[in-house]
Amino acid sequence: MSGSAARAVTSSGHSGAARIGLGWNRGTPPAALRDVLTDRLATTDHFFEPMAAGVRGDVLLVAFAAQGPGMQQWAAPCAAARAAGVAVDALYLADPSNSYYLQDPAGGWGGVRYFERLIRAHTAGYARVLLVGSSMGGTAALLHAHLGHRAVSFGPRVDLDLTHGAHVPAEPRRACTARVRHALAVMHARGGRAAVHVGAGNAVDMMQARLVAHAPGLALHEHDTFHHNVPMFLEREGLLVPLLKRELLALLQG
Repeated sequence: MSGSAARAVTSSGHSGAARIGLGWNRGTPPAALRDVLTDRLATTDHFFEPMAAGVRGDVLLVAFAAQGPGMQQWAAPCAAARAAGVAVDALYLADPSNSYYLQDPAGGWGGVRYFERLIRAHTAGYARVLLVGSSMGGTAALLHAHLGHRAVSFGPRVDLDLTHGAHVPAEPRRACTARVRHALAVMHARGGRAAVHVGAGNAVDMMQARLVAHAPGLALHEHDTFHHNVPMFLEREGLLVPLLKRELLALLQG
C-alpha cells in the first residue's frame, strides 16, 4: 500500500496500520454509495444465509470469497444445490483487507484466530460442514479445514513466500504454510477429507498445489485449463454445480 493510501485509511477513522487492499469497511455505506453497493459483503466480513428462517439445514456451506471485497462466486452454486433439494445453510466470508484472511479488523495479524472464532460460532450444532473457496478463499478453506468435515479448495496459495511475500510480514507468511499443513492433518485425523482443484496448465498453481498434494486425506484434481480461476472455468463447462452437489451428497451419505 502506498503512503498516501495508508494516510487515507488513517484519516477515514480506521486503523493507522498500513492495510492490504481496500481495508475493512464498517457499518452501512455512506449515503452517496447506498444505492451503489448492493453486495452485503461490501460492508462486512461475513453474512449468514439460512435456507429457511428458524430451521437448521442439513449442511452448512462455509464459502470464502476470493480477493476483493464482496466478490462471491458461491451464491449461485449454493442456490442451485438448494433447488435440487439439498437443505444447505450458507456462511459467506470475505476478507476486506485482501490479506489471505491473515489480518484482523484491528490491523494486526491475528486473522486466523479471528476467522476461526467467527466460523466456530456458526458451525456449532451442524453435523456436516463443507468449506469451499478459490484463490485467496481457497487458501482460507485450507487454513480452516479442521473446522469442517470436507474442504474444497481451488487454486490455493499455500506458500506466500512464492506469491504474496512482499506484502505479508515474515512471521504470518511462514505461519500460513504451517497452519495449512496442521489443519489438514487435524481434519484427516478426525475423518475429514479435502480436495484441491487446479488448472494443469498453470505452472504457479501446480507448484502451490504440489506443496499439499501428499497431505493425508487430500485429493488433487488437475483440470485442462491454464486459468487460475478454476471455478469460472468449471462453471463455463457446466461442471461447477455438479461438483458442489457431489461434495454435498458425499457429506449427506457419510
